[in-house]
Amino acid sequence: YRIGGQVRASITMLIYRKSFLLSSKGLQRYKLGEMVQLMSVDAYRLCNSAPYLHLFWSAPFQLVVSTVLLYRVVGAAVFGGLSLMIVLIPVNTWIAQKQQTLNKAIMKIKDERIKVTNETFGSIRLLKMYGWEASFEARLDAIRESELRQLRKYQVLNIVSSALYSTAPILTGVATFGVYTAVYGELSAGTAFAALSLFNVLRFPLTMFPNMVSSSVE
Repeated sequence: YRIGGQVRASITMLIYRKSFLLSSKGLQRYKLGEMVQLMSVDAYRLCNSAPYLHLFWSAPFQLVVSTVLLYRVVGAAVFGGLSLMIVLIPVNTWIAQKQQTLNKAIMKIKDERIKVTNETFGSIRLLKMYGWEASFEARLDAIRESELRQLRKYQVLNIVSSALYSTAPILTGVATFGVYTAVYGELSAGTAFAALSLFNVLRFPLTMFPNMVSSSVE
């Protein structure tokens, strides 16, 4: 978290310094809204992603250790639950990639909205003089509506991802205990609770690791 905060502060400072060194041609290319977007949203995303970089080594480690412990608790039945978790990995990866794509589209639309908003406030006297308020309002509403459509899609995927994250231990537990009772017979309470605890440990790396891989690829 400390490194993430330092990265955010450094990027904000570099963008702020660069904005004073841009030529007139550069100022035409990079608008104020884009600079604010880089300093606020993009720098904040880098700050938030820094703590999860340890998942690249800790997630495989947790998977191996938890699988070994599960095998000692429920034997070969562990592969029933693991098979279901492995099937969920491509689903989580696809959702993460779609979220990245939508997030890029949202950032572009947000840049455009901030640009138009700054233009509107910068030339407010001309708008009032010529009565252009309705046209600029319609333009801003169209951009905002497009942004809201992308945000709705993003939130739907976020809800699906959260649902998979919450139900994964239950589904894997059902699959594992079904295989266990079919192979070994009666299931004791101690075995069931120990296996559920280990599946809860497995849930986080199996869910977050695909997100980190897709984020690094993007």
